[in-house]
Amino acid sequence: MVTAIVALAPAAGCALAPRGVAARPGANILDHGAVVNDDENDTAAVVRAVEACREEGSTLYFPPGTYDLSQITFPEDVRVILSRGARMKLDEDATATFNGPFEAGLYPVFSATGKVSFGNAAVREVLPQWWEVPGGDDSIAITKALASGPDLPGITVRLVGTFHCRSTIRINRHRAHVIGNGQYATQLIFDPGADDVLFEFRHDLRKDVKGSGARMIVQCSIKDLAIYGAPGNKHRKIAIKVVDADMIEVSGIAIQRWFGNQSTGLQIQGRELGFFENMSIRADLPISIEKNPNINWISIDMFTFRNMWLIVEAPENPAVRIASGVAFHNLVFDGTHSWNGGKYGLYWKDTETKGVGINLTMKNIRMEQGKARGGHIIHIEHNFGLHGVILENIYGCHGGPGGIYLRRCHKVSIRNFSFVSDKRDPVPDALDIDESCTKVSLANAHWYSGAVRTGKLRTVFGTSTTPQAKNAILAMYDRPARHPGMQGIQIDGTGTWHHSGRLASGAKLTLPFNDRTPIATILVSASDGNDVQEAGQVMASHGKTVFVSGTGRLKTAPTPDGLCVLPGDRDQLVNNLGADVDVVVSVFFK
Repeated sequence: MVTAIVALAPAAGCALAPRGVAARPGANILDHGAVVNDDENDTAAVVRAVEACREEGSTLYFPPGTYDLSQITFPEDVRVILSRGARMKLDEDATATFNGPFEAGLYPVFSATGKVSFGNAAVREVLPQWWEVPGGDDSIAITKALASGPDLPGITVRLVGTFHCRSTIRINRHRAHVIGNGQYATQLIFDPGADDVLFEFRHDLRKDVKGSGARMIVQCSIKDLAIYGAPGNKHRKIAIKVVDADMIEVSGIAIQRWFGNQSTGLQIQGRELGFFENMSIRADLPISIEKNPNINWISIDMFTFRNMWLIVEAPENPAVRIASGVAFHNLVFDGTHSWNGGKYGLYWKDTETKGVGINLTMKNIRMEQGKARGGHIIHIEHNFGLHGVILENIYGCHGGPGGIYLRRCHKVSIRNFSFVSDKRDPVPDALDIDESCTKVSLANAHWYSGAVRTGKLRTVFGTSTTPQAKNAILAMYDRPARHPGMQGIQIDGTGTWHHSGRLASGAKLTLPFNDRTPIATILVSASDGNDVQEAGQVMASHGKTVFVSGTGRLKTAPTPDGLCVLPGDRDQLVNNLGADVDVVVSVFFK
């Protein structure tokens, strides 16, 4: 049953009134033929009272007692007041419609039968306490409250006190808002008899709308309350499920004691403009982002998560899981985040997506106390390609997970990332990227333990605290063949380019200048570790090369036995030394 903890004073047109609302000038229903508690229909008496009410002060008062009613409508110019103990018992198929102001306190005034409908001017907020609760399931009263408001401007249901729920509260209408009085003032305890969802935002199929918007639900919110799993309940529970929503807001929510059979705190299945903030979730799986069941080309678009405290109870789970096949555009984690426990922070292993994902931003995250080894703070394997990844101000420490694992991610920026492992064998990797990624840049990335793996990616540019350090003050990685002429750094108009690696006999290395370059200085060293030792300096200008100094086989013209710097549309270094060599090349150019 509902446990009310406070009643609010009413204002004109307000939903709330003090306990046992006092009579006001107007019509008393008992003066017009209604008889309480007699199981006889009182609708005719109510109609007479409404007419009299219009003449006597526009207020219709219901004293304590049960009134049996069929279909009835109260007009806009009649205020209806139900005192504590007054009860409208509606026929099963009847609707009581209130178009004028309605007032009642935190007590039941409607039976479980029939339907109640409030017009635009009736109430600012609706209380679930107004409905009788059969079988002690407050979900039924909350659902009836949500169904009672108009489509425009929508319905706000105020939850005050503690609610014991056993079934799903379905929000299947636009502009529905569930508001509590705060995480400690409003609590819902969920105790389902089988796997179930507590709050589900999902619109029914709209026959008046064609195309992809036919099932979308818009402009809904849930705020300022706490959700608890009932002690000992081991069924799979989902606290809040959002399906194909536009402009959904979830804030000020605590989800606690959410255990059993992969219970999930927040399950999101599309679509756009979702805002989730100021939440704490302690669950087997705190957040699950999944495919939109209605359309396959928008699962997540323009979603923001801010200020989230996520505690993972199932050791092998992540704090945030993105399912395979999610069509992804513009997902942001910012504010401040703490992720505790689990094997992963964010986990996304995608084997289905057929198009690119765009823009993932994750900032200000601390992950610690991981419970399983082999995972990562950030683990992304995209099936096709994720473009525009920003990972900033992320700190991982003292747990099993490794640092960052990326596959098929492009235009990646990692800034201010710190990783400290617990150093138990095997020590997890600090960074694991490979040649499936491109354009990965690092700034102030500090790996205090663990390996840094970059596959076949080339270090286009890099600096570190010491030559032996893994810490990257600045670094950029890319595929070797993608940008052979990439500029390393520019100072006062002077560009630099550097390359080191194996150059096979007869092979060519493209240099970062051409016949339009005003001037360049090329420093070359080559060695096979035995007989071949060549080095020198060459100048290039507008397609011409000039030997400056060096060993005898460094040439600026084609020769069969030389290390040749050759001009052209793209200048090249050609290995004609007759042996594979390791080369180091530095170019400074205007």
